[in-house]
Amino acid sequence: MKASEAKIGHKYLTQKGATVTMTGEKDGKIVMALPSGIVFRCGPDYELEPIDGKAHKPNAAHRTKAAAAPEHKPAVTLTVVQPHVVSLASIIDPLLMSGGHTVSDIAVEVRDKAGDAVNGKDVEANVRARMVTYTRRGWRVVKDADKRVKVIQGK
Repeated sequence: MKASEAKIGHKYLTQKGATVTMTGEKDGKIVMALPSGIVFRCGPDYELEPIDGKAHKPNAAHRTKAAAAPEHKPAVTLTVVQPHVVSLASIIDPLLMSGGHTVSDIAVEVRDKAGDAVNGKDVEANVRARMVTYTRRGWRVVKDADKRVKVIQGK
């Protein structure tokens, strides 16, 4: 049967063998929901197979396809939470404040402490950029004869 013939609240099988429930219509599309809570829209001519009142037991052909979601863009956007990434500035700033380190020494410390956060980044450029940020805020960057840097508040 076509999705346009489906009734709200009734359960159906998709072409892939997944169980869905029709929840309504929106913008000329039929809104379906998977038991997992994922909502998707399909066209009115999408093929569905009605499920009788009894529990659905997929046959061998449907078992591998049952877990796959239909190949439609979901109506609900899923957000994947990324693990917390350490800010390079939070590692660089204390080293600039304490002084006694060259730019390359600070870069080595940052690579050790930040882990995956430094992949593909020019760490020494980040250290120099933090020094520029402080000078724009009115701080001074002091270098000694051995090129060790320190930021000092005030002019």
